[in-house]
Amino acid sequence: MNTLSKYLVATTAGALLATGASAETFNVTAEVANTIALTETTPLNFGNLYVRRGTGADGGGGPATLTLATTGSFTGTGEGDEATTLSRIVSLGGATAGVLSVTGASPFASVTVTSNATPTDLIHSSGNPALPVVTFDAITTDPAHNAALVLDANGDGDILVGGQMTAATAVAAGTAYAEGTYTGTYVVTVSY
Repeated sequence: MNTLSKYLVATTAGALLATGASAETFNVTAEVANTIALTETTPLNFGNLYVRRGTGADGGGGPATLTLATTGSFTGTGEGDEATTLSRIVSLGGATAGVLSVTGASPFASVTVTSNATPTDLIHSSGNPALPVVTFDAITTDPAHNAALVLDANGDGDILVGGQMTAATAVAAGTAYAEGTYTGTYVVTVSY
């Protein structure tokens, strides 16, 4: 075989290999799940309370405060120190710390709990603006604000919620507390 024949055979074989090649396009997928489910499984409930507003001049005195810990126990003064009639909050029982359940997150993930938003005051169910409110000063969470909650193998975990409330003083309210249900709100968020 001469040199030209050898060249033609080599070129033809290379062309056959090139035309026998195959290029295919394949899909790649990713599912974005940006939502972490946060559900209230046990409502935060201060229970049954005796609440009396203060009638003093509020000149340097303080209103009654009561804190429901994330463990479900009460702490705080329960009574103010005004000059005349003290404001007072007394627990009559039935209080429960709140439980918020995180679900649907990544297994063993760490999420950050944010709980520093100011809650709304507890307002009487009648909506009567003449009635004093129970001031909902702050909430407390376990894990605390900006702390991490490490989730389990299913991507689940719980956040415990408590809070502090204050009875109205003479400056803040003109009438006595009415019997009935007082309701407010709070905000907790979780994020990766």
